[in-house]
Amino acid sequence: MLFLIFACKPAPLMPLEIITQHFQEIHRSVYDVYSLQGQPKEIHQLLSNSFSGEALTGEYIEHFTTLFHMEEEETAIDIKQVDYNHIEPLEYGEGRVVLDVDWSVGGVVTHQKHKHTRVNRYRAVYTLEEMDDQSWKITDTKMRNMERIRRATDEELLNGDNAGGGYLDPLDLLDAGILEQLDPSKEATEKIEKEDPQK
Repeated sequence: MLFLIFACKPAPLMPLEIITQHFQEIHRSVYDVYSLQGQPKEIHQLLSNSFSGEALTGEYIEHFTTLFHMEEEETAIDIKQVDYNHIEPLEYGEGRVVLDVDWSVGGVVTHQKHKHTRVNRYRAVYTLEEMDDQSWKITDTKMRNMERIRRATDEELLNGDNAGGGYLDPLDLLDAGILEQLDPSKEATEKIEKEDPQK
């Protein structure tokens, strides 16, 4: 009887620190998608390492559409750094974790041979679930906020006399954020940036 009770005890929860580290790994790898213009199968494969279910479908459509427009507009993005400013667990249970994440990404946008730095900051709530193969993947994303940060010296860094692939100082990136999904409509981008983070 004691053996049966012991055998039926649920497996111990994976340490939250390990899950958080895994989240950063699979989330950061999503930015490799910007090197896959015109490669739909490779885009889906890359995203499937991080997302599952409807979340995977939504991310694939969003990124494929973005990359398609980027190719039409002769635009490319070179991600330089991803920093996680704050990760707070909202739920932590067997097979499911919900994280409130504030992260930063900086990169260089090349548009028709002209380079511009972009530094943005995002906040979102991510749900991670354990899959049948015991891997953890993102199954839901709820964006809370986005803001673009651009410094007056960016153009000097890229196009000035001392340019040469130079980018932002790491201290800049600590206050930075994610690159916006490029949208042909400038008004659409401005609307996102002004959106109430609680909505």
